[in-house]
Amino acid sequence: MERQERERQKEEERLLRERQREEDRLLREQRREQERREKFLQKESLRTEKMRQKEELHRVKEEARIKAASERAIARRMVKDAMDLIEDERLELMELAASKKGLSSILALDYETMQNLESYGGE
Repeated sequence: MERQERERQKEEERLLRERQREEDRLLREQRREQERREKFLQKESLRTEKMRQKEELHRVKEEARIKAASERAIARRMVKDAMDLIEDERLELMELAASKKGLSSILALDYETMQNLESYGGE
């Protein structure tokens, strides 16, 4: 009877060790799976952050390009306006010179008068 009890006890211990080993194996497997998930999530997070930074850089570059284009358009407009003013002033000087010389049209102005138009502006 004692022998049967020892064998039963040994069998229970063996089963207990077996269950413990299986439980340890499952825990290790769960831990490895958790580590794989965490690694994947870290990679995904890095990839998402890189993409966000790339999109931000693209947006900043696009804003800079638009701003530069706008500034160029403003500069062209300012130059055109200045040129228009210069042309208007020159035409006024030509009309004043033609009037002072008693000519009927600015088309009749001679080369020398055209070269010295500024002298008519101060009077």
